Amino acid sequence: MNQSKFSLADLLTLMGAITFGFFFFLGYNFLTLGDLTKSIIMASAFAFGLGMIAYVLKILKRASRNFKTTILTELILFITYAVVAYFSISPLVHYFAVSQQKEEIQNKIISNITEAEGLFEAYDAYADNRISLYERKLKSIVQAKIVNPSQYEDFGFISGTSDETQIKAKVDALEYKLKPSNYEEMKENVTWLSDSKSKVENWSPIEVVKIVNDLNSGVKSWNSKLNENSIYRQKGEETTDFDSPISFDEVSTIFTTKNSANPMGIGVGLGLYFLMLFSYLISKRHYRIRGNVLKLFFGDSTTDDKEL
Repeated sequence: MNQSKFSLADLLTLMGAITFGFFFFLGYNFLTLGDLTKSIIMASAFAFGLGMIAYVLKILKRASRNFKTTILTELILFITYAVVAYFSISPLVHYFAVSQQKEEIQNKIISNITEAEGLFEAYDAYADNRISLYERKLKSIVQAKIVNPSQYEDFGFISGTSDETQIKAKVDALEYKLKPSNYEEMKENVTWLSDSKSKVENWSPIEVVKIVNDLNSGVKSWNSKLNENSIYRQKGEETTDFDSPISFDEVSTIFTTKNSANPMGIGVGLGLYFLMLFSYLISKRHYRIRGNVLKLFFGDSTTDDKEL
């Protein structure tokens, strides 16, 4: 009967360690902005360490010989457990601190995704407007070529060649530079943004961090490429470069700013520490030392020397 009770307690220790490791992993993943490898290693190390210490403490408490040595070792391990617990609770608490800001984070990310989806719409409007203005400019120059032949030449027109053909060639060249062959492919690559909204709304902690990283790097890359395309100028063209209309709400700092004063996180952490120690706490010492621990070190003990 006792064996069954202790087996259940050992299972609680294991479950406590696994649950602790899971929350630690999620919190550390927030802090590192999605470094899964490091988060898994750190969570496994601390969860395994705490669980193993708790299990060894139980074994030492049930020792039937060498009482002084085992109790001293037990004390050292208990202090070690407390120190490790103190330094490992921060990521766990951080997970709950971030999760309590879930609604704010969701709103900001979805707002950023919506802006990112409008990036290419803004660029299309910019490019189409440039093309339209340039075409009208060319047509006005052709119409005034007799009055202002020097301007006609400045824009690269060649007398004796069809003006309409030259205008079309120049407009096509500008359009190709502003919207090169890979432009449509680049626009298609942002279709994942729509799927990301549902993942953010469903609040998957791992996916949310990944989306923020992909969104930040993706928009930065797209904006850089679009700006690079817009730098091109056709002969005689006067215009400005593409200026991204996106102004992201900063979300990354919410994930990386530590908050160690979250009551829920602290409560869950302490509860898991207790759960891991439950097997140790309910274990009984050997009958020969039960009730004589202090006497064993500070006074005469009824335990024989051979039993120490």
